[in-house]
This record gives sequence, structure tokens and C-alpha cells, in this order.
Amino acid sequence: MNDWLVGRDKPVIAALALRAALRSLPFVIDIFQSTQYQDRKGRLFLSAFRSSLKIALAAKTNDDEYWRAAESSGRKADHETDPSYPTARSGNALYGWISVAFHTTYDNHAENSIYVPAATFREETTHSEQHEAERAYWLAVSEDASAIEGLLSPSELFERKLWLTIEQPAIASDAWDTFVSVLENEAPTWRFWIEWVQSFRSGYPVDWDLQREVAAIPDEDWESGPEHIARIVAEISARHALHDRIRELENELARSSTSRLGIGGNNPPEPLSRETTVARELLIVWEPLQQLKQEARTNKPSRGKIERLIGILGSVLQNGISWCGTKADLAVDTTIKWAIPAGGGYFALNPSKLEAVIEAAKKWLAEVIWF
Repeated sequence: MNDWLVGRDKPVIAALALRAALRSLPFVIDIFQSTQYQDRKGRLFLSAFRSSLKIALAAKTNDDEYWRAAESSGRKADHETDPSYPTARSGNALYGWISVAFHTTYDNHAENSIYVPAATFREETTHSEQHEAERAYWLAVSEDASAIEGLLSPSELFERKLWLTIEQPAIASDAWDTFVSVLENEAPTWRFWIEWVQSFRSGYPVDWDLQREVAAIPDEDWESGPEHIARIVAEISARHALHDRIRELENELARSSTSRLGIGGNNPPEPLSRETTVARELLIVWEPLQQLKQEARTNKPSRGKIERLIGILGSVLQNGISWCGTKADLAVDTTIKWAIPAGGGYFALNPSKLEAVIEAAKKWLAEVIWF
């Protein structure tokens, strides 16, 4: 492995090392539960998670700012540790985790980020179990190396399961279940981080724009502790989910209007404007949708305005839409079939996407930190 790492780009080494650390990460749970660390586990684990987040972004972007921030967070986590740990395994897992940042920053120490996590798989009750667990770890690392040889980028490497074709050792699987169970008992403080780790374990990383926004949270907020960060991240996550649902509904409205406005339509209506192809009859949905999107983009959203927009969209969902001459109007029909003539047939707009926007807006409203 030492020879293989020589001359590799830093993002490649970081991606490989982070994946190695995440395989052994669940074993740190002994430290989380230890009375020895009760007064500082919040600072320790938050700094370690923050460092991992920055390393993932550094590996993806090779941005110097992320490299520096990752190392700084890793050092902070290191300062919260003791020379002794509840178990040797938990100590190796913790050191392998928090040292990824400062070992991958300097190529001559990169091998430590691969070898230290391997030690967590050497404490089995029998020699046979130890051999199989450590062998599985190294086979998984070798698969990553082979993928890199096949010209996979760090981003593409993150899109592979941590245990791809190699079966995860039972000891690691059990440790992950315990890790999740213990951290969930302190939900919502650690919820995002459980999801973040799980996303890399499954090969479907959390949305990178969301990760960037979490990484951009100011230092003073991180200094306020994990509970404070959890509230901020919950708002960010809810807002991103709302933007996703709005985009999905916008696309649905555009598709339905294209069918209505396209060749073959029966007296097709005018689009709303030159900037959009949404039919005028859908203005009752489109207009409040754009206002809601704007509120979700501002630094100081208005609670009253958000509640009003949710109410408008809710009324549309309750009553449906009918086309009356040259204006949109609420229909009495509550079957929510938005029928739009197209080519002699009808296109029924699926109301589930509007429902999804309303629910996402309500959730975001509940998570906004009001000043």
C-alpha cells in the first residue's frame, strides 16, 4: 500500500482514507458511551464529523479552503482525546477517523490513514475471526484502489458502497447497529451525521450542495456545540428539501403546459410570459410557488408570508383548478383532476407533487430559526 500511495493525487488519497476510516468508525461508540468522555464527547464528535465533511468536500473539489478547514477540525478533535481509551479498538477507530485530515494533507503520512483503521479488525475472540475480519477490510481497500486504477474520480469512488462485493464482517455490522442506536437516543442532535455516514456507506452521498452549505456554517456556530449545529442543519436540510419539491412541481407544471401549448392542442392558451412556458391557467399555482421559493432563498424569511402561501397552495389542492375563459379560478370539484386539453385527450396533473411542496414548506417553517 505504501508504494501504491506514492505519487497519488491528494484528493485520491483523501477519498481512499476517508472510506477506510468510515469502515471502522462504528467502533468509536465505546468512547461515546464512556464516562471518561461524557463532558467532552459533544465537542470531540462534532469536530470529528466536521473534519470528515470537509475532507469529503476537499476530495471532491480539491479546494485549499476545505483542506485547511478539515485539518483544523481534525486537530480540534485530537485535542479532546486522552492518551487512554475504553478499548484499544475504539482508540484505533477514533484516531483513524480524526487523523484522516492531517495525514492526507501531507503525503508522507498518508499510509497511516489506511493502516490505523485496519487495527480495529484485529481484536476478534479467535484467530480465525480476526483473520477473516481484517482480510475483509483489506479486500475492500483493494477494491477501492483498483477502482482508482480504473480511473474513477474521488466523486465516483464515493458513489460505491463501502463494502461493495466484500461482505461486511459481522463485528463491523453489529458495531454499526450499536452506533446508530446509541446516537439516535440523542436525536435530533446527531441525526444528520448518522444520515451522512450512512449515505457514504450506501454509495449515495448526501446532496453535495447541502454538504457545502453545512460546511459553510460559521465557526462561532460550531463553537456553540452539537445541539446548536443540529438546529441549524435541520433548517438547512428542510430548506433544501423544499427547493427540491418546488423544482419537481415546476417541471410538472412546465410539462403539462407544453402538452397544452404544443401543436395539436385545442385552442391552446398563452404562456404566462416569455420567460416561462407555463400556461396562464396555472398561474394560481405558479405565482405563489415562485414567492415561496423566493422566501426560501432569503436570509430573513417572513413567517406570515410563508403561512399565507402555504394556505393558498392548500386551497388549490383542496378545490382543484378549472379554466374559466382567460383567468384561473378555484373549482368546486374536489377530485383534484387538473384536466388540460392536449391533442384531443386530457392530461391530468398529479396532485402529489403539490402535496409534497406543501408538506415540505410546513416542515421548513417548523425548522426556521427566527430572530
